Amino acid sequence: MKFFERLKNIFISRKSFFKNKISLTLSISALIINILSWLYIFINIRPQDEPIFLHYNIYYGVDLIGDWYQIYFYLPLIAIIIFFINIFISYILYKRDEKLTYLIQGLNIFLQLSVLISTYLIVQQNL
Repeated sequence: MKFFERLKNIFISRKSFFKNKISLTLSISALIINILSWLYIFINIRPQDEPIFLHYNIYYGVDLIGDWYQIYFYLPLIAIIIFFINIFISYILYKRDEKLTYLIQGLNIFLQLSVLISTYLIVQQNL
């Protein structure tokens, strides 16, 4: 019984997390950056029979090749999963330490920017 009460308190008392302008701005910014990654791939990578480069390493060159649709799973899908995990962690920690949630969400933006840059470089290798 106490478990469900604690769980209820976690989700009911955190409503101000979504009303906080800083949290909302950071979350939306990270989500927009991720959407840009999806769009860049969608615009530049078309269905094709030949395999495409999925990963490039400066030491060995191309070290992962696959079908055209795998590029969607390789970078932006993993990034959006991590985005939602970070939002959930921020939501849980919001009442304890507001600044820590801002740090997590700022790192979320950094991750999304890194994925956007990686997406750009991988797509450029395939053009």
